[in-house]
Amino acid sequence: MKSINVLSHWEKEKAMKKMRMFYSVVIFALLSMSVVMFSCTAQAGEVPDGFIGIPWGASKAQIIKTMNERGCQQRTSEQSNELVFLNGDFAGVPCYSLSFYLIGNSFYSGWAQGCQWSPYHGVTQGCFKWVIKMLSEKYGSPQIREPSKVEGKDVRGWAECKKSGYPTDYAQWDFVDSRSDKYSISITLDVSFLVDMTEKEQPCRIDFYVIYSADSLGKRLEKKNY
Repeated sequence: MKSINVLSHWEKEKAMKKMRMFYSVVIFALLSMSVVMFSCTAQAGEVPDGFIGIPWGASKAQIIKTMNERGCQQRTSEQSNELVFLNGDFAGVPCYSLSFYLIGNSFYSGWAQGCQWSPYHGVTQGCFKWVIKMLSEKYGSPQIREPSKVEGKDVRGWAECKKSGYPTDYAQWDFVDSRSDKYSISITLDVSFLVDMTEKEQPCRIDFYVIYSADSLGKRLEKKNY
């Protein structure tokens, strides 16, 4: 009987070791999944509460009033859900236009376009890097950083510009707040191509544009209004 008890105890110890090993594997797997999920999930912490001081959900009247007070000139837009202003800036960098997109009279996405538009790529690239640095200091490193793609007719001109050293670049931040609402910021550095009456390409100009979006708010407004 004693030998049976010893064998039984040994079997129990063996089973316990297997169980401990099993739980260790499971815990390791769960931790690994958490790391992967965290790296793919939007950044935690501070999230953008609007665009250049205009809060998410602002009405057309609020946006027009604020932009007029800043001395920006409103431009007529073909889209009823868009407000466009000239003579503005993003973080002190001059921009050709600032656009605000609304659904049901509620603001959910803002664009700064034609920022530091210039034939001098070094100046514009320097501004672009400064904006990247400023956003990174506030929100952390961008989750995506990659060259932009140029398609179609621009490919021919792009090849020439690339040979001359004109760069493109792209960065993107994604966020989730405490309510699981998603937000995003993207910034794109790209080249412009001007074509004269003889279809001859003029020197490339370079600029960048910035997009802020309250993605979850936009989806809720779309469901509510359409």
